[in-house]
Amino acid sequence: MCRTPQPRGASPTPLSGGVFAGFLLLLLVLLAGCKPAMDPSRVEPLSADSLTFTYQPQKTTEILSVDLGSTPRDLYLVYSNTYPIAQAPPKVVSSSWGDSHAPASSRSGENSLNSGPPSPAPSRPRAIRGFPGQHAWRQDHPLPPPRAPVPSGASSRALSRSFAAESVGTATLAYTSYNGSSISLTLRLQKDVTTAFGTKRVNLWVDDAQWDGSGTGPVSLDTLEALQEAFLQDGQDNDIYDWLTAIFGEEYGGTGYVDYIAPQDTVDILLFDIDGDEHPVVGDGRMVGYYWAKDQHLDEAALRIYGRESHKRVIFVLDSWLAASPDPYWQKEVISTLAHEFQHMINFYQRYITLGQADAVWFDEMLAMAAEDLVADKLGVNGPRGVAFDDPGPGPAENYSGRLIDFNTATDAQVTKWWSNEPEDYENLIQAYGVAYAFGAYLGRNYGGAGFFAGLYDRNSTGIQAITEEIQASGYGEVTPGTLLGRWGAAVVLSDRLSPGELITYNRGTSWNSTTLEGMQYNLGSINLFNYYRGSDYWNTVTGPNLNNYSPDKNLKPESNTYHRIASGVTGRQEITLEIPNPQWTTLTLVAR
Repeated sequence: MCRTPQPRGASPTPLSGGVFAGFLLLLLVLLAGCKPAMDPSRVEPLSADSLTFTYQPQKTTEILSVDLGSTPRDLYLVYSNTYPIAQAPPKVVSSSWGDSHAPASSRSGENSLNSGPPSPAPSRPRAIRGFPGQHAWRQDHPLPPPRAPVPSGASSRALSRSFAAESVGTATLAYTSYNGSSISLTLRLQKDVTTAFGTKRVNLWVDDAQWDGSGTGPVSLDTLEALQEAFLQDGQDNDIYDWLTAIFGEEYGGTGYVDYIAPQDTVDILLFDIDGDEHPVVGDGRMVGYYWAKDQHLDEAALRIYGRESHKRVIFVLDSWLAASPDPYWQKEVISTLAHEFQHMINFYQRYITLGQADAVWFDEMLAMAAEDLVADKLGVNGPRGVAFDDPGPGPAENYSGRLIDFNTATDAQVTKWWSNEPEDYENLIQAYGVAYAFGAYLGRNYGGAGFFAGLYDRNSTGIQAITEEIQASGYGEVTPGTLLGRWGAAVVLSDRLSPGELITYNRGTSWNSTTLEGMQYNLGSINLFNYYRGSDYWNTVTGPNLNNYSPDKNLKPESNTYHRIASGVTGRQEITLEIPNPQWTTLTLVAR
C-alpha cells in the first residue's frame, strides 16, 4: 500500500504549511516505493509563495508529483546526508519534463536580480581568530574530564576572590606566546566594574615595545580605553560582558577540581604583535587574537594536557597593531574578536568544567559567531553578517563583507567538520567559518534568538543532538537531524524571499528579528545570501549561494546538504522519479521558486 504524506506535525513533515492569500497553490505528492502505474496519493493542498516539503524516504525508489499551476517555477532538491560518513547520492531517474526544462546553467546561485554581471569584488582583508594548530589540536585532542574534586579544606583552593595588588604603570607580566616568543608587558589600564556577578576587574597589559610611551609603539591610552569600554564599563546593558554573560553565564568561578586555578574575578587582556608582522597591507590576512584555556589550568595539568606551563590567569590575547590600526575595518574586527573569544572563555567554564561537555570545535565556533552576531548592532560593528550594524535589512547587492561569501561557495560542506589554521588548510578553514556562521545564523533567526543559544548552553549534550533537543524544548516540535538540515537548506534557497515560511526564514526585510533576555534586547538582521559574492577569489563575478553542487558521480559529504537544481521554468503537473541508495540516512527537501 502506498504511504500518504501527512500535513505538518506528522511524518513526513512539510516545512511551511501556512496559508497566505493570493499565493501560488502548490501540490506535492510523494509515493513511497509505489509503482508508477498506481494512482498517486496526494498531500492536502498548501498555499505558499515558495513551498518546501521535507521527507524521510522509506524506499530506494520515490516518485514526487508536483502541481505548479501556471507560473513558471524552478525546482530544487536538497539532499541532506545525516550520516557521519559520505553516502552515494540520489539520482533522478526520470522526469515528466525530460530535457525541455533542464537547468541551463550550473551556476544557479547567480543573482538574477542584478541588471548585469556584478563588479569584481575588491580585495578584502582576512581576520583569523586562534593560532596555527589550535583548531586542529582541539579537534584531535578533546579535553579530558576534570580530575578529582578538591580535598575538603585544601588551602590552595580557598574560595577567596580578592583582587591581586597590581598597579598601573608598575605591575609587569612575563608572557610566553603560543609560538614560544617571550613578551614583557606592563599594566597600562585597570578598571573595576559592578556587574550581575559582583565586582569584576579588567586589566589591559601592553608589550613594552608596543606602548606609544616607548616612542615607537602603536598602542596609546585611547586604544586601551576604547577596548575597555567595549568589553566592560560602568553601568548595565552597555558592554560585551553584560550582553554575553546574560546569555551564556559567568566567565569563571569555582570548579571543585584540582586541575584549575582558584576562582577569580579578573580578566586580563594582553596586547602585543602576535606574529611579529606589524600592520597588514591591503587585502592581507592577520591573526586578530586568541583565547587559550591552558592558562586557567595549574602547571601540572597544563603540562600534562598542553605540554606548556600555565600563566594561571583568565587571558585574552589581541594583536597590538590591529587594535591600534587607523583602518576602521581592523578596529571593528578587534572589538568583534573580543565578543567571539569571550564566548570561548565562557564555554570552557560553563560547558566543559561545569557541565562536562567538551564541545566539538565547529559547535564552539558556531556559538562564538552567534555571539558576534547578537551584539554587532550594540557594538557598532558589522559583525559576521557583513551588513551595516544599524541596518536591519539584508543590505546591498554585490556584498563582499562578512562570513557569508565563504558559505556561498561551500554550501555542501560538512557542517560538523573543522579544519586546522595551518597554511595548507587556510581556505577550508575560512569556508568552515562561513558554514558555521550560516548555520548558526539560521538557527538564531528561526528558533528564538538569544534565548535559543542560552538554552543550548544548558543542554547536557552537544552538537546536532543538543540543537535538536533545544528546538523541541523551545516549543518548535520534535525535529530530526535530517529535517533540521532540510529546513536550513530551504532557507538558503529562499533567502531572497521575505518570510517565505515558518522555520525557513533568513530574511524579514527591514525588520529586526528581536528577542529579549534578562531585560536586554538582542537584534538579528535579515540575510539575503543572493546579495553576497561567492568565494574567496577577490576578482570573482558570481553572487549568491551555489545551489547546484550535485553530481551523480560525487558522494554526499557527511552531515551536509547537497543542492540539486532539477528543473527551470516548469509549470503544471510534473513528476520526478528518484533512486535513493541509502534512504535511512538521506532526507529529501523539495523547494519550488
